[in-house]
Amino acid sequence: MKIVKIEFLVKSGPFHQSSEFEAILDEIKNAIYSVSYPEGNGQFVLYPVKNANGVVPIKKGFLGFLDSNKWKLEHRMSIASRLRPGIKAGAVL
Repeated sequence: MKIVKIEFLVKSGPFHQSSEFEAILDEIKNAIYSVSYPEGNGQFVLYPVKNANGVVPIKKGFLGFLDSNKWKLEHRMSIASRLRPGIKAGAVL
């Protein structure tokens, strides 16, 4: 896959200018570049079948690359005292 444009949702403070940020961004870019379908062919070809949107091979390749680089996958995190990304409002935990 290729990256056409990068859009930052949050880019405040000095962190986005750090070498750590650049390393993280490079790993994410490399994870995107590693996605191929059919797997291992070096390109991404859409499978023209009803209900085949490509999500599974994209997710498998992307997360597989991040996992091989010791990322914690799909980990729910707390960003504020009352906000938890991925939790539906009103959900009972």
